[in-house]
Amino acid sequence: MEETDEAGREGIGAPAWQNSDRRVPVSEVDVNVGNRLRKRRLALGLSQAELAGEAALLLQQLQMYERGADRVSPAHLCKFATLLGVRISYFFQSVERN
Repeated sequence: MEETDEAGREGIGAPAWQNSDRRVPVSEVDVNVGNRLRKRRLALGLSQAELAGEAALLLQQLQMYERGADRVSPAHLCKFATLLGVRISYFFQSVERN
């Protein structure tokens, strides 16, 4: 049986692959991409809610990306690059350490 949300819409919920124990673990690159995403968002004075809304993402998903807890898809990287006014390569530059 399909999952439903509060409004009774079917098919809502995580895909089966996301519920498996075989998820790809995040790497140092994922953490770096998340840090760069957060750094650029803050430099532009955007809140997480504002960027999530512009990117058509749930706030929680953006938070996971910024923490490096989830891998950002190529499609979302393109979207973030456009919204934040940077090239995709920006996200792969090493984060400056203080």
